[in-house]
Amino acid sequence: MYLCKVPIRRNNGLVPQFKSETNSFFITLWNLNYPATKDVTKDVTKDVTKDVTKEQKQVILLIKENPIITTNQIANQLNLSQRQILRHIKELTTLGIIKREGGRKTGFWVIK
Repeated sequence: MYLCKVPIRRNNGLVPQFKSETNSFFITLWNLNYPATKDVTKDVTKDVTKDVTKEQKQVILLIKENPIITTNQIANQLNLSQRQILRHIKELTTLGIIKREGGRKTGFWVIK
């Protein structure tokens, strides 16, 4: 095994993350072009649990983990149809819990 020691430029403490499992290897590279406008790492589900369903809580948690997640990815992870996810997202935006910023392809979710 060869290890390459190249200094990594640290930008806001976001460095690539490496994870290996039995037969797979994952690298997380953070997109530094879209900084978070708020601290999305705090647990926001405590504030909104009284107004949302169990599935909507799961949607919020997935968005909190990955603000650039697509509705198709959410549907696959929760084993629901994309139409159901779109309905949940519409309800969450109506309640003012989440908001979409940016365009369809380059946008991201913001948890209020």
